[in-house]
Amino acid sequence: MFKELYSFRPIDTLFFRGAEPMMMGESHSSNFHFPPPSHTIEGAIRTFLFHKDRNGFSNLIKAGERKGGFNVIGPMFLLDNNIFLPVPFAWYAKKKKPREDSNKPKKIIKLKRATQYNSFIKTPEKALYWAKAEENELESLGGKWCGIEDFFEVDNDKKKEIEIKNISNFFCKEPHTGIALSSNRTVRKSHIYSFTHSRLKEGVEILFGVDRELSSNDGNKLSIDGEILKLGAEQKFGKLTNQNQLLKKYSFNDDTSYFMTLSIIEGSEETNKSVTATGSIIYLGGWDLHKGFHKEMRGYFPAGTVFSEPVAGNLHNFIKIKI
Repeated sequence: MFKELYSFRPIDTLFFRGAEPMMMGESHSSNFHFPPPSHTIEGAIRTFLFHKDRNGFSNLIKAGERKGGFNVIGPMFLLDNNIFLPVPFAWYAKKKKPREDSNKPKKIIKLKRATQYNSFIKTPEKALYWAKAEENELESLGGKWCGIEDFFEVDNDKKKEIEIKNISNFFCKEPHTGIALSSNRTVRKSHIYSFTHSRLKEGVEILFGVDRELSSNDGNKLSIDGEILKLGAEQKFGKLTNQNQLLKKYSFNDDTSYFMTLSIIEGSEETNKSVTATGSIIYLGGWDLHKGFHKEMRGYFPAGTVFSEPVAGNLHNFIKIKI
């Protein structure tokens, strides 16, 4: 799974624009994505390697191809030297009451698979799942985050109540308004736009894994520890730090066939057949630098999505879980 683990701390805000078009007279703002998708981080590393030695690292760069010669896992968060993972969409908790502290520890209720169907239930699906509580409504905890220690204790049924963090615990939003420039660097009339940037909170870093040791064509290992990486729109930069010392061996459940993804997973016929619990689909596009044209829009399952089996080509992204 993880061969290398790195953290990234930008010196300024980060901006990862949504896929919505911006047309003069119709809109002047755009949605944003945070944390960034794994392929954005992968692309930033490929660009770094291209400028460092395009020929020496052609095995990793694979210029003009959609995928490089390595895979990025995550991203996750590092807060005060503690790793935070996405919560599986198969975990539920009692719905939060108005004005209730969102950071209050929650009792985890796992999604269960029905061993037999009630005669009133009619469905063509081969498997039926539900989450049940003695009282109160339930809500999925997918899209939220928890510490890696808590994650494994809950997964092994050793702990039922944990602190759940919202994505807002790791960053804050900053509106940035700007103007468009013409080719001669003068201001274009009526071209004002506003984007939402993300600023990491104190003590927070973006954490991601790489599924192979980075090395040149001749097999010499590459260390990107301490290197400067440019990430996202406006090419905001920050420092990479090797975090391999955080890599520990955790015991996963071997008596389960369910898998959670740490990264977004592209929708396909295979993923659609094996998905068990997920959230809202994420649609992403972008700009293809090699072709000089827009990328086609693609739908992705969010991180934390649970599958009944790992998806071919994405095995590096999955960890086993118990439901």
